[in-house]
Amino acid sequence: MRNRKEWILGGLCALLGAFILLGYIYYLRLPEFHVMHSYSMSYTMQDGSRGRDTDLNVIVYKNRNDPELYKRIEYEHNHINGEPTELKIRLFKSKNDIIKGREPYKVIVIDYQNNTVEIE
Repeated sequence: MRNRKEWILGGLCALLGAFILLGYIYYLRLPEFHVMHSYSMSYTMQDGSRGRDTDLNVIVYKNRNDPELYKRIEYEHNHINGEPTELKIRLFKSKNDIIKGREPYKVIVIDYQNNTVEIE
């Protein structure tokens, strides 16, 4: 009887260890962030020049509190799409937060005309 309980307990421990290992491997394969949505609005300013404001909804999987994270997101966006007049980056912890309409945990607004960065 005792031998059977030891086998069951050992099997459950091995199964738990396998789940933990698979979860860790899954986490390692996740990207640092994923741009979920991108919205752009083009307009003409009072001086006649063209402007473009862009809003990004970004899911952050790793390094949520890294102060340089927004620079990597900004670089990737501007490298692909060009530099807008203003870039607003909304950082979310999960896709579910975006779907359920929850507020982002951080918002970064980069104004290229005035050369400012606001972190809310």
